Amino acid sequence: MAGTDAPPPTPPTSSPMAERTNIIAESDQAARIASLQAQVDVLKVIAASKGRRGRKRKRQPRSAPGLDATDDGDEESPPTNHRRTSSPVPEPDTDIDFYKLGRMTARHLGCAVFDDVATIITVGVKHDTALLGDEEEESIANKHILESYEIFWKQQPGLHDLLLRNHQNTDFLVALLARSVEGGIESVRSDDSSTVRSRIHNWIFDPSPPTADGDTPFVPVSAPSAGAATEKSLRGFNDAYYGALMMPLEYKDNEAYPEYALDPLLTPLTIISPVDGLRSGNYSADAKQSPCFIYPFGQKNDTSALRTALDSPIMLRCSKAIFQGPKAALEVDGFHAGRKGNAKIIGLRTFTPRVHRLCRLPSKLLPTSIALSHVGQVRFALSSQPEWNRWDGAFDYEQFFWSIVDMFTNKPNFTARTIARYNQVVFGNPNGLEIANASPANPIAAPEMSYMERMRAQALANGEDDDPL
Repeated sequence: MAGTDAPPPTPPTSSPMAERTNIIAESDQAARIASLQAQVDVLKVIAASKGRRGRKRKRQPRSAPGLDATDDGDEESPPTNHRRTSSPVPEPDTDIDFYKLGRMTARHLGCAVFDDVATIITVGVKHDTALLGDEEEESIANKHILESYEIFWKQQPGLHDLLLRNHQNTDFLVALLARSVEGGIESVRSDDSSTVRSRIHNWIFDPSPPTADGDTPFVPVSAPSAGAATEKSLRGFNDAYYGALMMPLEYKDNEAYPEYALDPLLTPLTIISPVDGLRSGNYSADAKQSPCFIYPFGQKNDTSALRTALDSPIMLRCSKAIFQGPKAALEVDGFHAGRKGNAKIIGLRTFTPRVHRLCRLPSKLLPTSIALSHVGQVRFALSSQPEWNRWDGAFDYEQFFWSIVDMFTNKPNFTARTIARYNQVVFGNPNGLEIANASPANPIAAPEMSYMERMRAQALANGEDDDPL
């Protein structure tokens, strides 16, 4: 305006954003080098989560660490333009794949389909930074979450340190981490559901039908309806056979239900069974009642169930299908064909109830734990439930998961027997892929001699030549 003394605006020779970018590029040089040690890049998480909406897209190779190379979808939004200067989050390790971390987490946690990752990280970081109250820490729910948290951060080296360094900005960090990690978790659940649901109709038959003997009456064996093989809505308590597998064991041969005296699986379809009461709603089945499918075929409703729980042909076949591939389900113990199975991909070397441990081998650390978490997938596949949900009527899948984990608590004989059984069927060895008969090294004891060495020593002791002509 003509009457003012204000100097005219200076034509910009460079944009403020360009100046800011140059300053950041110079001042953050040391941070870029240090970032090679960090295991999280929040900014990269944003780009990765956007670029992985299809979940099958591959990451484009980086030209060099520290360079702002762009991925698909990021050409118009350089990372430097979106940097949160107020955030203490370190510079990225651009090779980290949180989607893959989510898949690993789902395999090892099992319960990750119930507890969201944000809750697991938030409670875990509060515990590690002494911000979790004593009463909170002692709650059963938080004990489960803290166990999950330890398993989670052990899947990715450096993740624990990063979470602790940024504990004051955890909300921001967790929100971005959770999105990509939970995407991987959901994909695992979907993959396993598809594997089991579409094939379980081939795995639900007793390989050794009962014969006429003193204890087992010879009766016609029921069979599932033909439509249940392809129509999930016809499964569950809508089908006498599927319903008999899902039925609580306590309903079998129970004096409280004299009209339901026979095992539904060994009963002609014309005879009434507990499945009819479950289908009509006169009886219910909840997660505290152990379903028949976790036991061998013909399991009686007595204390022998304490020994045979989880020793189910259906469970074992599903384990082989998930960890060695669907073709292995009905094959001999340890069978594997085709591309790498999930056991190989995640480094699974032996089954455990759930608690994570690491086995130190000559060159690297390999995760060796897995929960028997697929038990929920088996129940879902047998049911008429159309989509995965924590609840199926009165049945709570999360409570069911923890009831399976609790079977191993303070039960060393049951634990050893069950783990050996799953290792034998899935890996072909009761020790899994661990070093057979490995024992702690005794630095004082002499090394074990081979047969030929013992023979040479014996020859020398007898005055003979240990290298005869």
